[in-house]
Amino acid sequence: RKQLETQPRTSQGGFWHKLRYPSQMWLDGLFMGAPFYAEYTGDFHGPTADFDDVVKQFRLIDEHLYDAGSGLYFHGWDEKREQDWADKTTGRSSNFWGRAVGWWAMAQVDVLDFLPKDHPGRAEIIAHIKKTSAGIVKHQDAASGLWWQVLDKGGNEGNYLEATASAMFVYSMAKAVNNGYLSHEYVPAILKGYDGLITKLIKTDGGGQVSLMKCCSVAGLGYGRDGSYAYYLREPVIDNDLKGVGPFILAGIEVQKLLGLPMTAVHDIQPAAVPADRSSLFNGHDLTGWTNLNGGKFSATDGVIHLDASSGWLGTTREFTNFIFEAECRALETNYNSGFFIRAGLEGAPFPTNAWQVNLKQSALGALLRGRDTVVSNALPAKLVGEWFTFRITVNGSGAALDVDGAPLWRFEKLDASSGHIGLQAEGKAFEFRNLRVTETGLGTGR
Repeated sequence: RKQLETQPRTSQGGFWHKLRYPSQMWLDGLFMGAPFYAEYTGDFHGPTADFDDVVKQFRLIDEHLYDAGSGLYFHGWDEKREQDWADKTTGRSSNFWGRAVGWWAMAQVDVLDFLPKDHPGRAEIIAHIKKTSAGIVKHQDAASGLWWQVLDKGGNEGNYLEATASAMFVYSMAKAVNNGYLSHEYVPAILKGYDGLITKLIKTDGGGQVSLMKCCSVAGLGYGRDGSYAYYLREPVIDNDLKGVGPFILAGIEVQKLLGLPMTAVHDIQPAAVPADRSSLFNGHDLTGWTNLNGGKFSATDGVIHLDASSGWLGTTREFTNFIFEAECRALETNYNSGFFIRAGLEGAPFPTNAWQVNLKQSALGALLRGRDTVVSNALPAKLVGEWFTFRITVNGSGAALDVDGAPLWRFEKLDASSGHIGLQAEGKAFEFRNLRVTETGLGTGR
């Protein structure tokens, strides 16, 4: 804390990045100082002026480094316009380095943990979070869900999808949604980013050791580092840099909270008892108990219901009122699409009219629909083609809830159909289903 008293400042009161970087403010510096400054001030009952000083640092960074055209922030600013990397008019560096923006984003959400609830600067920081997150999502790679080393030059020669910035962005936006600073409109981008980290940048060796790949080791400005596009691509790329591993762990924790998953290790969760009244909806070798409706191409062999690329649906011959429906399923091709109908009628083609559906569409996995209208948005990363996963749908009175792979995803309380058929949707993509089971609960019976 004493260093902050003697740390040199710009003419407006912004902390220099370091003594060896005179008259310069970098995005990185906000994470290095601001959360600690705010926490110390709160813990040791510092003056309100210190909280004001914390907020000022964010205000100055936003004033000098934000680029309205891209929605991003430049890496550094030289008040004197003397450094070789600095624009002689603006003082800014020339590129948008991913991790620098990541440090800036994390500083914002973390400093709010310590800034008093009644401090007027909170609204200012939250405004920065919204502006920063909008720029981050704007430059998310559509194919992978990740972010590039140089954010606005995706796909340019030498550029690469970088782990540390991607983890920081997922962490900061997920924490912002969890704490109410951002709306849930950001959830799809967050989950796509996290899925990209897991599927594209995580590797496991034969001994079970997990590694985070494609981490930029280090980058800065000055002393031979000119801030050019070519410079940021020259720095070493390594596995398991701690500036990526830490944010990756934090991102996982926030995504776990975002999805409402229990904060418990899997091996600590005791398996639920199997209800005595659970019954199978599939005998493993034919479609007895099901009705093929409107041209859906379903077949059964070796304990699996196969769905070919067709349109229509497969419905239970019985209707159910209150129940727990469980099924394992997997997609067999990309851009997959299917779904489970609950309490569906038989009218309508190719699908039941205004039916309640739990979506198995790749881009909206786990969403709840009424007809074609989304009632509960998806909050689940897409599953890999060929990957088995388990849906457990509980329907009771006007309520419905979805668990995926044993973890709760959402609950809804406004079902308006009292009973109906359970169905498998055919939506032009190949799927497989197995271990279809239903448990009728005590508040109602099938008929």
